[in-house]
Amino acid sequence: MALEKPLVTVIVRQSREPRMLADCLESIALQTYAPIETILVHDGTASITDELNGISIKPRLKLVEVQPPRGLAASGNAGLAHARGEYISFLDDRSYLYPWHFQSLMDAIRFRTERIIYSDSVRADQAKLPYGEHNYSTVSLLLERSLDLTSETLLDYDRFPLLSVLFSKRVFESGIRFDPLLEELADWDLLVGISKTEAFFHLVDITGEYKWTPEDEQLQSLFKLTRNWSRAYIATKHSLKLQASAARSTAMNIGN
Repeated sequence: MALEKPLVTVIVRQSREPRMLADCLESIALQTYAPIETILVHDGTASITDELNGISIKPRLKLVEVQPPRGLAASGNAGLAHARGEYISFLDDRSYLYPWHFQSLMDAIRFRTERIIYSDSVRADQAKLPYGEHNYSTVSLLLERSLDLTSETLLDYDRFPLLSVLFSKRVFESGIRFDPLLEELADWDLLVGISKTEAFFHLVDITGEYKWTPEDEQLQSLFKLTRNWSRAYIATKHSLKLQASAARSTAMNIGN
């Protein structure tokens, strides 16, 4: 008799990109691994009714509402409170997983002692199409970094894409959670905190992407002060010695 495979809980933190939510959810529905539980955390900043109704292939969803809106950190914690899986994954609405993502990670982690495994993901640069207010198309894929995560290397990479990471639920039994005080860099803060007691296993395989629009470049400038405050806060919180700014990534264009 075949052994029952572990349940994976995927927590999708919907925030400011509802137009990209459909692709994210469809990518979960197309995973070759099963069983998967999908929790969609909606923070109420924008209606997602049209996006959900327009999905041709979607996973079974558990919808969790967070009111008033409190950002990705609070959404991640709300989803975690409802998670039943032995393994946990956190996405946001700009995440897109390739069909083999969870199968590859689950096949690898069963032979490992580490309780956290991650793969590589690429940045999918978007260009606005001439028709429609919010229509975009991927024009290039960029592998910003492929590196082995440790408590030291994490200090240099505050934009590590959380969609790549699969956690054993036991990691969170200590009570570690996203810090709700952080509007920026909450994912990085979580990984830095976890890296103090946990090792990460790096599966060298590109299994997903995150969408990056021209508006994101503009937001980087607008939120520079918030980002700098967040880095200073995280440095104090974890007693870190950080450089004045994160080191530049070595990017590699991997296709169009």
